[in-house]
Amino acid sequence: MKRSALFVAAAYFCLTGQALAQSVNTVTLVQSGADHTAMLDQGQADSAEARLFQSGQDHDAELTQTGAAEAVLVQYGLGNAARVMQDGSLAGGARAWLVQAGEGNIAEVSQAGSGDMAILFQNGDANFINLSQAGGDNSAVLLQNGVGLGLVVEQFGAASIVISQTGP
Repeated sequence: MKRSALFVAAAYFCLTGQALAQSVNTVTLVQSGADHTAMLDQGQADSAEARLFQSGQDHDAELTQTGAAEAVLVQYGLGNAARVMQDGSLAGGARAWLVQAGEGNIAEVSQAGSGDMAILFQNGDANFINLSQAGGDNSAVLLQNGVGLGLVVEQFGAASIVISQTGP
């Protein structure tokens, strides 16, 4: 019942925002398991797309998009948390793809500018990623596989980084 009410509320706000702004924003929300939370906000978005898939138990996801943006969030396991904030208000938009599998992983992505792209993958338990990209034309590919790994990355304008960490 809780998931149904959340989905109806998200759909209502998405459709209402779409009618008022006369833009094409889409949201796909699929949850299986128990006790997930999801907050999707595309209130100031223009041609934004959000896809969120959560399976397992106790996942938390928050997605806020303005401008032209695309996000795909996938969480499997137990107690993972994801937060993505994107402002793709300039040409080129912003794109974020995030996959977390395991238990107690946390990922935070903040992008502001045109042409920013983030791909994050965490597998294992108690891993953490915090990515901040400002300016434009930044790209980040961050991969973690293990237990208790952490990454903090900040980029400002036309930067590119690829990091792969494997731990215990």
